[in-house]
Amino acid sequence: TKKSYSIIIGKFLLGMNISNIDELKILQSNQLQSYINGLSVSANTKNSVIRVLKLFFSFLYEWNYIESNPMLRIKKQKVGKKIIKMPTEEEIELIYNTVQNKTTLMMLSFISKLGLRRVELCSIKFSDIQDGKILVHGKGNKEGKLKLSESILKQVEDYKDHKRRKDSDYLFSYNGH
Repeated sequence: TKKSYSIIIGKFLLGMNISNIDELKILQSNQLQSYINGLSVSANTKNSVIRVLKLFFSFLYEWNYIESNPMLRIKKQKVGKKIIKMPTEEEIELIYNTVQNKTTLMMLSFISKLGLRRVELCSIKFSDIQDGKILVHGKGNKEGKLKLSESILKQVEDYKDHKRRKDSDYLFSYNGH
């Protein structure tokens, strides 16, 4: 973070041709906005620059190096939403037929068939699976139960005997975690 902040501030000072604090004192919001608009980078990268410059100018203002903070008027750039491309049924079937590792195959089943997030997948314990259902620990300490299909239940039973760390209650563990 420190290195990236230094690079962004350094490029800003160089790009605005600023060599001393007196030149920072007279900067106006419109000059800063022109600098940001002139960057040949994505909107996300511009927002990173804005965030760093806001912190930089807030520091200068709080420590009385400048009398006003020109970055207060600068707003984040709007970023277009990404459209997620879902794999086709054929692509999913190809993935399932290609995977040889039991652990990976079961992870794929939990993610694709149950719609679990990565964090939810990592927190599954054997004790969470009872009576053909799984207790899912979701975002914000939310919990929910999902019914498991016969194929996933069979995978779980087969996996219990698979090479895994026996002293861990986690379904998927690495060194017991």
